[in-house]
Amino acid sequence: MNTYKKHHLALVPLLLSTAGAYAECDTSQHAKYITDTQTLTIPFLDIGLIDPITGQLTGEMAVANVDLSLKEGADDFVIIPDTLNVIKMASEASECNALYTYRGGTLHIPNLDVEEVIVLPPGIVVGSVTRTYKATLRQLPLTPEIFHLEEYTLVGTGTIIDPPPPPPLPPVAECSLEDQAQLMEPFTLYNAVMPMVVAENMIMGEWPIPLSSVITPPTGVYTAKLETHDPFHIDATMKTEAEGVASCFAGKTIHFIYNPTTGTFGCNTDIPAEYMTLFPMTCN
Repeated sequence: MNTYKKHHLALVPLLLSTAGAYAECDTSQHAKYITDTQTLTIPFLDIGLIDPITGQLTGEMAVANVDLSLKEGADDFVIIPDTLNVIKMASEASECNALYTYRGGTLHIPNLDVEEVIVLPPGIVVGSVTRTYKATLRQLPLTPEIFHLEEYTLVGTGTIIDPPPPPPLPPVAECSLEDQAQLMEPFTLYNAVMPMVVAENMIMGEWPIPLSSVITPPTGVYTAKLETHDPFHIDATMKTEAEGVASCFAGKTIHFIYNPTTGTFGCNTDIPAEYMTLFPMTCN
C-alpha cells in the first residue's frame, strides 16, 4: 500500500457508457455468489482516486477485490471486514470489472455468476446451472458498509452440472393449531415496542440500536428476545424446544421490517408458511 500513500482511495462519480451492457469477459473476471456460504466475491472492483489536497481526480484507477456476505432475511450484502484489498492501478475503468459510482452509492456488477439448483417435482434435484447476471446494488445511507440488491438481469447461462446425490431430507415437524398459537406472543411483544421504536427513528433520524436504548426489551413464555438491527429490523427470536416451544419454530426468528417510505412493516421468517396460519401478518 506504500505506493498509494500519496492518494486517498475515494469512491468517486464514474460514468461508463457500457455500464448497462453485457460485457463478454473472461470468467475469471466475473463476480461470483457462493450459495453455500452466502458470499459475494468480487475479484476486480474499479475505484477512482482523488488527490487529497485538491480533491480532484488524479486520472488513475485503483483495482481492488472484496468479499461481501448476505444478511439473513434481507437482500442486503455487508462488506466482510479486511477483505477490501488494492491489487493494482489502472489508467481507466474496465467494462469487465465491477464499478462503484459515488453518486447514489451504486455498485454495478456487469457479470455475476450464480449457481442455481434445478429441482423437478416432487423435489428431485437433477443438476445445477450457473447463470450470469448483471446486478446493481445501492449503498445504504446510514450504514455505508451495507449494499442493498436493487435489480438484477439475466445475461447468460452456463453449463448444467450434475451434483452429487443430495442428503436425505429431515423429517417435517408437525405442529397443531394449538402449537401455532404460540406465535401470537412474539407478535404481541412486537406491537408493544413498535410505536416507541418508530417514534425514536422519526425524532432522532436513526433506527434505535440496541432496543434497550428506548425500552427494556420484553421476553415471554415462548419468546427468548426482541432486538433491533439495521436496516429497520425488529427481530423476535423464539425459545428452544427444551423450553416448551413447538418444534416447528423453536429457535427461529421472525423479522419485522419497517419501510420508512410507506411507514408500514413487512414480515420475513424461515418458519414454513403452513405453520403461520394464525399469525396476523403475511410473512415471506
